[in-house]
Amino acid sequence: MADWHLVAPAAQSLLSRWAPFLSEVPESIALPTILLPIALAIFSKRLIVILGSILLALVSLCVLIAPAEMAEALATGFYLGSLTIALSGIVDRRRAKVLQVLQVLQDEVNRLRRDVNALSHAEQTRFIKELKGQEDASIIPGASDARGNGSRSRSNTKPPLKKATQRSKPTSHAPETK
Repeated sequence: MADWHLVAPAAQSLLSRWAPFLSEVPESIALPTILLPIALAIFSKRLIVILGSILLALVSLCVLIAPAEMAEALATGFYLGSLTIALSGIVDRRRAKVLQVLQVLQDEVNRLRRDVNALSHAEQTRFIKELKGQEDASIIPGASDARGNGSRSRSNTKPPLKKATQRSKPTSHAPETK
């Protein structure tokens, strides 16, 4: 900061050379040039960026129109700019909270989906075991056939099923989404 006294004269020299150039710029070029940042900010689709661009464009327009009131225009612009930044911080904080709540809800939905899939798989396994148990119980040697004569006919009976030492788990046909 000790070299600040060298920077100030250089900045004043640059601004003093820039001022005559700005005073000679025709309105047909000055107005679109001032409005260009606003048009670019509209493409961002962010309200705070658009408001900030409008504010800065208005301040620069005020300074160009009435250079004698530059101090008032700059002070007003700085104040409104600080309000815009403060509001931007509030909006971003609320947006972050909403996103955090949405993430928690998404995690809960994923957990519940896994629980439902596990319960569905367990129910399918139980149902298959129950069916196999009924099938094994219906194939009892000496049981009466449909004609009621008590003898087993080869055409009406099936050979008993061999029980596997390990039964494969049925696969769920519902895709798991994340």
